Amino acid sequence: MKNRVPLREQKPFAHLQQKQDIKEEKGPANFVVPVQTTNKRKSNLLNNKAFVAAIKKAWQTGNLALVHYDLQDFPDEIINIDTINLEGEEWWQKCPLTKLDLTNNNIQDIPLYDTLQELQVLRLGNNKIGRFHFDLTKQFQNLKSLTLQNNQLIEFSCRLDSIVELNLADNKLTGIDNLYFPNLEILDISNNQFAQLPSYLPPLIKKISAIGNKIQAIKQSDLIECKKLEDLQLSKNQIAFIEEGAFYNLIQLRVLDLKENKLKYFTQELLGDNHECLDSIQLSFNQLDVYNCYVGIQNLSVLFHQ
Repeated sequence: MKNRVPLREQKPFAHLQQKQDIKEEKGPANFVVPVQTTNKRKSNLLNNKAFVAAIKKAWQTGNLALVHYDLQDFPDEIINIDTINLEGEEWWQKCPLTKLDLTNNNIQDIPLYDTLQELQVLRLGNNKIGRFHFDLTKQFQNLKSLTLQNNQLIEFSCRLDSIVELNLADNKLTGIDNLYFPNLEILDISNNQFAQLPSYLPPLIKKISAIGNKIQAIKQSDLIECKKLEDLQLSKNQIAFIEEGAFYNLIQLRVLDLKENKLKYFTQELLGDNHECLDSIQLSFNQLDVYNCYVGIQNLSVLFHQ
């Protein structure tokens, strides 16, 4: 009998093993970690050389971006960034994290933590966050800019005393609970399900974008404190009624966009006498009666109507 030639040893399920694809996202402003596709819910980012390099860069600049990284959770490594020990890095050389960009991931929750107290800019657009609740107030006490555009928000009740710019566009919000943003200047709630403007809009606000909601009326009390408002975007709603005096206090208003609503008239009584700064009123695609429109407001430099 001839001796059998031994078969070549193979590892089981070798044909199922796949290599991870890594693509690099470049950006001059921030050091952006490469895109990494993974099926694990949590990964040890400290094993990723690019992430480690990003951390070292963040300690120098205060800016960190993990964009398109398929993160399922808010990374523990970020929450505990001050405790990370890397060879060649000393604690007294570390700059606190002030800007964090986690855009385009799959994050569903923001955990409670008592770190990152110096954070001023937080980008969380294009994730799957459903709630931004009141318990998060303390950890974001120095936050000035927050982007939550295109998530799945149904609740926003966080008190943000320092916030200047807030982007909640493209979500499922019907309102904002416990609105208290004394320093807010820019608010974007476009493409949600608001039936009316948020109550208690702050006096420092300069721009409001509420495009593509379900607002049916503008009441006199809605904008009563907004004396510094310059730009009001209300197109693509269902506005059929504007209470007389609703715009009286908007003495700095430059742009008023009311196109694609259900307005049947628009006269100076809606504006009051203090509209010297107003440059543009957009009234296209309403149900306006031309004989009742524009009465007393002929001096506007730009006036649209179709």
